[in-house]
Amino acid sequence: MKRFLLLLAVALGATAAHAQLVLSDFSNFTPDAYSQSFPVDATSWSSLTAQSGPTSFTIGDFGSGAPSGALGNGFYQFLATPADWSGYTTVTLTGLTAPANATPYLYFQVQDENFSSAVTAFALTDFSGGTATVTVPLSLDGIDATQITSWAFVVEEFDNPQFGFTFDKVELATATAAVPEPATYAALLGAAVLLGAVVRRVRR
Repeated sequence: MKRFLLLLAVALGATAAHAQLVLSDFSNFTPDAYSQSFPVDATSWSSLTAQSGPTSFTIGDFGSGAPSGALGNGFYQFLATPADWSGYTTVTLTGLTAPANATPYLYFQVQDENFSSAVTAFALTDFSGGTATVTVPLSLDGIDATQITSWAFVVEEFDNPQFGFTFDKVELATATAAVPEPATYAALLGAAVLLGAVVRRVRR
């Protein structure tokens, strides 16, 4: 009987599917605002920021693998209307760190309509061996995740000229229960019939 119960449990176990939201593949990407450096300078990083291929956005001089050399701590992308991100659990970044980058962490920052922010950290050493895709738990702590108004990538220091990175893609994801395929329904029915037969035999 244990064998049949195991079969039923396996059949009932819905496979996990991922609902994904691609925030940007950085093709022809233009952030709404460059760094909030002090003093505020909307052109921070912009003179050394360039497209690097058709689907990436680079901060730094990648001809020599050097960081930007410009002061600043991030860029922002504002949403046309507030969005509900409460169901998302992870953020995935694909990119490449410049060989001479001296910034240890890159932060994915999310802001709600009340200007409250939450940040998720990426260790830039994870991207230093070539283009890499890294997924980390998404932090939405302390903000209204149903009213997201902007997302950003920032570094910790407000005046940091040592950041160099190529952004290729950023997306959110969440695990959801998948709708069973027809074959799964057949397995469920078969397992139920077998279990029913076993139960009747045990009762006798």
